[in-house]
Amino acid sequence: MLERKHRVRQVVAVKTRGQITAMVYEAEPPVLAKAGVKPPMADKKAHNGYMLKLYLDRGPGQRIEFSHLISPRQQLLTGSDLVEVRKSMFLNLEFDFKRRPVNPRMVAVDGVQHLACDTVPWPTALEGEEARAIFDGWRRAGHCLKTLEDFVAWEEYYAARVMTRNRSINVTQEGAVGLLRRSFLAAYAQGAWGTSRTMNYREVAAWLTAKGYPTTESGAKNGKRAKLVEGVVPATPAALALMAILLEAQPSLEVDRFFGKGTNDAAG
Repeated sequence: MLERKHRVRQVVAVKTRGQITAMVYEAEPPVLAKAGVKPPMADKKAHNGYMLKLYLDRGPGQRIEFSHLISPRQQLLTGSDLVEVRKSMFLNLEFDFKRRPVNPRMVAVDGVQHLACDTVPWPTALEGEEARAIFDGWRRAGHCLKTLEDFVAWEEYYAARVMTRNRSINVTQEGAVGLLRRSFLAAYAQGAWGTSRTMNYREVAAWLTAKGYPTTESGAKNGKRAKLVEGVVPATPAALALMAILLEAQPSLEVDRFFGKGTNDAAG
């Protein structure tokens, strides 16, 4: 026999142990799992509203205050009474990546547009664990998944990290675009991969910056000392857009050197 335990009109599935009700049915209680957050008010009926606002208004690096009673071990070691301790911790109401998010879109949640995704299983447990570790680093670097732009930025960064696995290449917050920009500057400075010196370092830096890819003259010069590594740039939409711009000025550029085999047609 099946038994109905909950009934709500809209629920926000934050993570495995984080569920918040955005729309309830009249006379039905909300579904709420607080993901380790302790709301500051004693009235439990206000907890769902507090968690929903906290989730929708969250920002990178946000901290929250919480309190707890000291443990019996602390009491024994310090000879203390049972007292309350106040602390602050980083808020983490981001998806836990135990499944892979797909089909990103924006939906209305309590009058606010927020990112929503379907999820599918990871192909292997190893891929899932790797994605979780990469996302945790990306999140800690000052990011949230709240908009489609956030999702695109995450996908770019994730693809770049996977592509450069065991390749001794640093991936910055620019993700795939940063890899391509730096690879191009290295090739340009060294006259490699079909580049031709039509601009000096100051001019090439100014040109890239004007196109929307901030670059300094010193960054362009550093390409002379950079190691050229083939096939480290994933063919993401943003990376392909930059390649199209590079080809306007450098039509003889050997695209396969950057993206690897099979991406030349996509870049064109």
